[in-house]
Amino acid sequence: MYKLKSLSNRILRLLRINSQFVLLLILVSTPILVIYSEDFLVLTNEMLYSEAYNYAFFLPLLMGLLLYQRKESIKATIDFNKQKKANEKSSIIFMDKLLGLSLCLVAFLVYWYGSHTFHPLEIHLLSLPIFVTGLTLILSCMKTLRVLLPIILFLIFLVPIPSEFLYLIGGFTANFSTQAAYTTLKIFSIPVGLDMSYGAPTIYLKTSTGNLLFSVDLACSGIYSLLAFTMFAVFLVLILRCSFPEKIGIFLAGFILFQCLNVLRISLTVMLGYWVSEQAAMTIFHSFSGWLLIFAGTGLLLFLADKLGKIKFYSHRKPPFCSQCTKNLKKKLSFCSQCGRFLGIQHIEVSRNTLGKLLVLILGCLVITFVVQAPTFTISKGPGGIAYALTSENSTNVFPEIPNYTLEFIFRDVDYEKVSGQDTSLMYAYFPTEVTEPIIYVDLGIADTVSRLHNWEVCLISWQISRGNPPLVSVIDSRDIQLIKNPTLVSRFLVFQSPENYTQIVLYWIERAPFKNGLSVELKYVRISLIIFTQNDTNHRVFEEKLLNISREIVHYWQPLKTQALISIGIPAQQLLLISLAGFIGFMFITDRTTSLKKRLRNKKIFDRSASKYEKTILKTVIELTRTKKNAELQDITYKIYRENRLRLSRKKLAETLKRLEQYGFIAQDLTFDDDGPKIVWKSKT
Repeated sequence: MYKLKSLSNRILRLLRINSQFVLLLILVSTPILVIYSEDFLVLTNEMLYSEAYNYAFFLPLLMGLLLYQRKESIKATIDFNKQKKANEKSSIIFMDKLLGLSLCLVAFLVYWYGSHTFHPLEIHLLSLPIFVTGLTLILSCMKTLRVLLPIILFLIFLVPIPSEFLYLIGGFTANFSTQAAYTTLKIFSIPVGLDMSYGAPTIYLKTSTGNLLFSVDLACSGIYSLLAFTMFAVFLVLILRCSFPEKIGIFLAGFILFQCLNVLRISLTVMLGYWVSEQAAMTIFHSFSGWLLIFAGTGLLLFLADKLGKIKFYSHRKPPFCSQCTKNLKKKLSFCSQCGRFLGIQHIEVSRNTLGKLLVLILGCLVITFVVQAPTFTISKGPGGIAYALTSENSTNVFPEIPNYTLEFIFRDVDYEKVSGQDTSLMYAYFPTEVTEPIIYVDLGIADTVSRLHNWEVCLISWQISRGNPPLVSVIDSRDIQLIKNPTLVSRFLVFQSPENYTQIVLYWIERAPFKNGLSVELKYVRISLIIFTQNDTNHRVFEEKLLNISREIVHYWQPLKTQALISIGIPAQQLLLISLAGFIGFMFITDRTTSLKKRLRNKKIFDRSASKYEKTILKTVIELTRTKKNAELQDITYKIYRENRLRLSRKKLAETLKRLEQYGFIAQDLTFDDDGPKIVWKSKT
């Protein structure tokens, strides 16, 4: 009972101490959620139902660990920024805020641009690191951004990889892994054969009852595990204490190690099928081997870095703790006045200035979100404004009646549904009343995730190239076309010639709609493709207009939910503001640099005539240390002057002299980071 009470008291104490930090975290997250809430919902759905993005669930944990590892450096930059603001009156201090505001505007424009492409989610999430970078500069400074930048760039792992690229890389990986596994199995005298003639590469195991087939498709190629392993490998590289070339070497070694483990995984799966049973290989081992591969690869990479490279997570060396550190701790100073080391007593407090910035940011994000309404995927009310039943595939009320055309249901592609993971894949056709007009086929695909509704280019081009084969078709035209403006709905127009010497014209798009699934109604992703076959590839422009007219009829029939958007006003205004800010930042930077240079040259003439030998010696020492070590610590200055001039310096007098030299514009304080933690140093500006 006493232990529980003690634990609860500790928790309450930690909450009280970190209440300001929790409040700051909530307030900082609010602008991000205002802009990206819809994208996060779509991404969460992908993470839950798509194997390709399961790894993203670990992203918040890894980012949290990186933040914890760098917490002292973050506190040090915040305190250093406060001191810099108090000591400097230069306009350069405000440039961080203006640059941050400019980056936020860039993020908004990238977000808006993404909503007018066929890949809105990917481009929206690419703008997220830009927005967070701008937010960091507005609320803090460039030093804080330097510490947080690796963590911010970690957000790139949230971006779903386009299916064309995913299938392209997955195909190469599957081919290499399958051939390597086949060679390994032959070494162990396992009776296997290899078939790479069509479809996914397949290893077939020869048994007395027949052949057992082990097809290495996209999921089995290791590409999904490779994405997760890449994220964990980058995390290890960021937390390991080593030089940059060593980090690059560890990262590259991780990829080689992963490919070897993936070959081993495929080989063991076939061996289990040979020695035990197909059920043991495919249902037990195969189901868990992906994550086993990720954690085994990460663990082995860490072990090799530790044992072979002698690289550690943290420095075992105790930081130098000078006698002055104890005195400064009692005075509750953040930095030691002698060694410059950060003493770690700074607590994050939300000032009125910070609160004001955050409230203005939240209000601005709300206004811009209203002005530049850019949905990730257009949401419709369903066919004819109702929730359509998934099982009613033979019903034609899913699409509107078109004058001079008769709509008919053709078939349901059950085999393709099993391969792609779609809930439903249906084919309809608009038959013209005039024999001179072409038949317009309508392909309807419904799935839980966007990734299962992959683009046409994947099967026809990307997958074939990945297997070393030429594309199945010759592309004539490929581009994005906007179907409607409010809300934004972008389609993909594709024209290609098949080996059978006919031309296929396709116009397709993706949106969300409610569907009945038993007693419940849920939002599903829908891909609608309009298809025309013709023998003449020169008149596809005529058919393009016909497809556009019918597609807009279908979109209207599905009744997309309207939103109020003032894009025509909002986007030009943001572009004009961004150009003005860029010009103002450039003007301020040039003005500040020119003023500082004039001041330094003027003071240098006065300094050369009237400064004491003591001051000149200290300035010369700082300049020399900056050239050789890139910075000068107080202890280095003291030691170098004593070694060369046999002059013992008073710590107090040295600090006062350095402050005067900083006021003259000759030197400046800086914050550096090493294994001993953040510390204040001096650098020459001449």
